[in-house]
Amino acid sequence: MAQFDPLRDDGMLYAERLQAAGVAATLYPGKGLIHGCLRARGQVAEVDRLYEYLLSYLREVLLTEV
Repeated sequence: MAQFDPLRDDGMLYAERLQAAGVAATLYPGKGLIHGCLRARGQVAEVDRLYEYLLSYLREVLLTEV
């Protein structure tokens, strides 16, 4: 989730509804980021942190399911 994304509130509401339904949902705050920020990998430190978070999460989930 990017702090300045016009869809941020919708994403937060969706995550809250998933959690209320018992589905694990995690939000990354993305402080200072805008919609489409993932294209700034290697240029913006917060985007690099977001990628590292996403990749760590995927590694953890994929390795525990094998």
